[in-house]
Amino acid sequence: MANGDQVIGLAFADEGYELDVDWPDMRVKLKAFVDSPWVAESLDPALDRKWARLSNIVNPLLGQGLIGIDIFDAKFKTLQCRLGVENGAISGIEELHLPFFLFQCWTAKYSVLKRLVIRPGQPKSTKILFRLLAIYPGFCLADVPTQEHSLLSTIRTFCYLWLLCSRSFTFTFFEQDMNHLERVVAKMEIKPVPKNDGGGMEINMVEWMYSHVATAVDGLGTMILESTTRYSPTALASLRMDVSRLKDRGLARMKKVLKQSNLEQLFVECEAFNLSRSSLVGQVLGAVRWSNIVSLEISGSCINDFLQVWMLYGNPFEPFDPSSVESAFSGNKLELVKALLGQDERLEIVLRIYAKGSSPSSELTTFGLRLKSLTVRSTGHTHRPLSHVSVLFIHNLIYSSPLVDLSLENVHLQDNQDWDLVIDAIDFSELTVLGMFKSNFQDVQMLLEKLGEQRTPLEKLDLRYTPADEELRKKFRYN
Repeated sequence: MANGDQVIGLAFADEGYELDVDWPDMRVKLKAFVDSPWVAESLDPALDRKWARLSNIVNPLLGQGLIGIDIFDAKFKTLQCRLGVENGAISGIEELHLPFFLFQCWTAKYSVLKRLVIRPGQPKSTKILFRLLAIYPGFCLADVPTQEHSLLSTIRTFCYLWLLCSRSFTFTFFEQDMNHLERVVAKMEIKPVPKNDGGGMEINMVEWMYSHVATAVDGLGTMILESTTRYSPTALASLRMDVSRLKDRGLARMKKVLKQSNLEQLFVECEAFNLSRSSLVGQVLGAVRWSNIVSLEISGSCINDFLQVWMLYGNPFEPFDPSSVESAFSGNKLELVKALLGQDERLEIVLRIYAKGSSPSSELTTFGLRLKSLTVRSTGHTHRPLSHVSVLFIHNLIYSSPLVDLSLENVHLQDNQDWDLVIDAIDFSELTVLGMFKSNFQDVQMLLEKLGEQRTPLEKLDLRYTPADEELRKKFRYN
């Protein structure tokens, strides 16, 4: 039943139940009810009278499975509240949805309130919520509708808002399908941290259902993800990371996220960062759990800086096994070295030297990469060639992976020898896509010879806007 401002919906316990009711008479009475104004003065007595009147109208339905009455705002097309039914009468507001437009909801009493729902992105929701919290300290739970693409930003919004609040609170985030069925996708507990303990807040993500984070996170985002992966290591399967947006604490938390999660897809955005923080950035990159990664994308305007830092501080091709120390030390010295290793990761390079009795080996270590897809994309406009160190890192990734899809987009190397090193590392027996779009690759003959050495399932070869493309065109033009 609706008028210009309100819509009333009736909720029943059983669908398809044949109701014994005079619907024409009830529609007339319900229309008169929704046409009657809300009284702001002496709100509670006025509401009690309004609920009593509604109880009399729906009385024939109370014994036929009626469990609730929903009131909608017709103008904004949003649910405002659900009225509960108990002992043959309307018991009061059981669910309250913010923002609320029917009356000043903070002036009412909520003796039977079971659920508070907050729609994010609407300032009125936040304003009403904080007014309610100031009046009713017993409120400590709220539900928030969301979608996968906006979940992280929604959580961040409530975290920032809660810096203004000094109480513990729990938010449950849910999504709703086309049939209005709800599914919980995340649950967050926020607790204030006393000022003498540093202040701020403690975030605990005790539930998390989405597996992909498609946007790069900031410091607060790393706090959320660190808690998520701590409680649910398998929850996160795909992550986009931009360390240039993170300060020292954010980098430390991102390192934990990478160590705690079983990521299958990793997108590394390589934007400019302070090179004095190379060691911290390298520790983050070194925390990647390579045995799980099947898809890696490295893109940005500063990929050379990142690859050099990755090779220098987080090189996965010389994994250090602390157990190898035992062959070089014994007794008290061994225990001392193990203790030092636990205190300072920078000692790994020293211990590696002592354990082997020489400088670290440059030989490639086979350790079971699962990479199926690798993309290296330069977004810079200067076409600065990658260093030999960066090329070696890319070579090792390609050589150690059963790649199906390889793309080196807008990548420029210093000379043909570097390109020969990269092409020679490719196993064409499984590769179906090879892209070198806008790169400076030019040795067509070498590539053709490599393709001719073994049968390949290659379906797509992208050499557009490369010197090699021009060379191929000349060959076909003159042949």
